[in-house]
Amino acid sequence: MHGTWLHVAKLFRHTLGKPKEAEKELTSLLTRYEKHANNSEALWELAQLYHLNLKNIRKAQETYVRLYTEFPKYKHADQAIVHSAYLLEDGGIRDWAKAITEYRKYADTYPKAKDTYDRLARIAYLNRDRLNQYQNAIDYYDKAFAAKPNPTILWEKATAAERTGKNDIKRAAYT
Repeated sequence: MHGTWLHVAKLFRHTLGKPKEAEKELTSLLTRYEKHANNSEALWELAQLYHLNLKNIRKAQETYVRLYTEFPKYKHADQAIVHSAYLLEDGGIRDWAKAITEYRKYADTYPKAKDTYDRLARIAYLNRDRLNQYQNAIDYYDKAFAAKPNPTILWEKATAAERTGKNDIKRAAYT
């Protein structure tokens, strides 16, 4: 029954273009089958629905968090963390400290992922350009460089060091 209900919700969203009906079906399914093993797929569908169709970024972000918290082994759990971080950052919520927490969670949970470098660089950028926490930025630029050595990240680190206004930190960035 759960699979059929989920299929109906997907039909409403993808085929019929009725996102409100899809939302109703998905929320009813998650309420009725609260402990069902396949709720991960329903939560993913609901988060995507809020994010892409209904443009309710707060509900989307909350649903992504619920998904990766309740189903950390789900095939899209990594993407749920990244989507949550994006919505907190430039997706409209603009809570950069929480976005950093989400990106850090990704980097800690998936240290060998091919895009961990991107998440570490993003943490550094947010610390430097949004929160003006230059030492934290330098630390994360170092971590990003360790994950994927390249001159661009060194330049970004040097920019953060310049902004500290401390000569010893500036010199260290260039040596």
